Amino acid sequence: MTRHIAPAAALVLLIAAVASPAQAQEGPMACNGTRITGALQRADFNFDGHEDLFVTREVLAATAVADYWLWNGAKRCFEHHAGLSAIPNLAIVAANKTLNSHTNDGEAGLLYTTRDYRFEAGELVMTREVVQDSNGGAGTFLRTTRKRVDGMMKPVSTTTMTREEAEASLK
Repeated sequence: MTRHIAPAAALVLLIAAVASPAQAQEGPMACNGTRITGALQRADFNFDGHEDLFVTREVLAATAVADYWLWNGAKRCFEHHAGLSAIPNLAIVAANKTLNSHTNDGEAGLLYTTRDYRFEAGELVMTREVVQDSNGGAGTFLRTTRKRVDGMMKPVSTTTMTREEAEASLK
């Protein structure tokens, strides 16, 4: 079963889930021979039909970062995934089997970065990126969208907008 875990909801779940000392000693086995401990949450991040594990390691004002372990059926253990673990605010979008990350970079959410990822042939790849930034301090904002085309991220649109237009786009 695939679930969509919104970053804020995941934070509530992770903060509420506290592993007991017994659970910590009996955590699932990682492929490197160590036990995975902490407030474990389960979801299928690579859409292979097997539940994977994640544990939040850092929570800031609007950002959460977790460590992710993907189930390796052949080895019958969980492998740490450094790529997923480097992505903040990760959410599952089950409808199209993608992962989404959104970070607020300032100005009450008017500066942001949104990225979509997908597993292709077992590899994590970015498929889309939207960055909205200030446009050189001119009181306008620049939104650049890039998409994966022929295996490379390429710009597909650039939009300049006023503060009012940027605020309206968030609603």
